Amino acid sequence: MRYIYLVHTATDSLLGRAIGTYTKNPYNHVSLALDEELTLVYSFGRKQPHNPFLGGFVRENLTSGLFEKASCCIYRLPIADKDYERLRQIIMTFDATKAALHYNLLGLIFLACRLNITRENHFFCSQFVAQVLHESVIIELDKAYHLTTPQDLTKIKGLERVFQGDLSQYFFKITGGSCLV
Repeated sequence: MRYIYLVHTATDSLLGRAIGTYTKNPYNHVSLALDEELTLVYSFGRKQPHNPFLGGFVRENLTSGLFEKASCCIYRLPIADKDYERLRQIIMTFDATKAALHYNLLGLIFLACRLNITRENHFFCSQFVAQVLHESVIIELDKAYHLTTPQDLTKIKGLERVFQGDLSQYFFKITGGSCLV
């Protein structure tokens, strides 16, 4: 048995604030982590920290950029070794094809308007996490990937909240106070 982690964060970006205003939720972004130390973290977001217009599939560094002052809520989910391996392979497929994948900004608008419209090779964060978890046979979904919000992902059966607070404090906690970077 292994754990994967869903990392919900609140970043202080224009898009993050807009999403938070619309959803009335304290967290505006979700990432999928394959380890407790949050070194293998994947999502759809900014490819460059200071360029909000260039987005796509990213391996996130949660100790820098917009995440330096982020608050978070971290959940863990126990999964079987075979499911973990399947999930890892799906993520590696995303990584291998990342040049053809784009951030789904228009999809966020469709979601807000409750429009059931999909765009090939376009993802936003919760859409990516939902698809990977479902294709890995880890969860069943009651809605389409492109209609899944970060808050929907907090309702996954077996999910356990392990931390809530400043992201920097999580790193301090798991390293026993030593420097992670």
